[in-house]
Amino acid sequence: YTLAKDVIIDDVTIPAGASATATLTSDYYFGTYRYSFIKKDNLELAGVLGLYGSKVSFDFAASKYPGNPTATYSTSQSTSLPLPVIGGSFDWYISPRWSANTTLSGLKAKIGDIDGSIWVLTASTDYMLFHNFGVGLAYLHTDINVDVTKSSFNGNFDYKSDSFMLYGVVKF
Repeated sequence: YTLAKDVIIDDVTIPAGASATATLTSDYYFGTYRYSFIKKDNLELAGVLGLYGSKVSFDFAASKYPGNPTATYSTSQSTSLPLPVIGGSFDWYISPRWSANTTLSGLKAKIGDIDGSIWVLTASTDYMLFHNFGVGLAYLHTDINVDVTKSSFNGNFDYKSDSFMLYGVVKF
């Protein structure tokens, strides 16, 4: 799209009127351990300890500057976010092979100059193809907020996403 106002990235000013593209991508990785507090034939309530990982990538490119149509600029930045989470889950067993699940997990902490939080909400359904292996479909809402106050960086990372995912399930 065409920039409506000047944008500054890495101390480089891209003027209003330049053509620009921006892409933000995220890859998610989860590992969780669940301990059941209540387990019956058709429901389960459990505590969750886990590790949430995300790789967030940002790509930006600009060209066709007003007054300098041959000028270009591009940058690509990425970071990994391995964060521990704690929470709870509720499972409803519709049949021996099919279940509906919801999980809320997160963490809020202030460590030195970094104050952050992560909240992950999932609503999913699993179908076990075999005794220990199945497939699932889930809705995932993620909310990450980090405030950093350091001499080398002072800023805020506020990231929210809503997505669907297909996944495999291994239970043992």
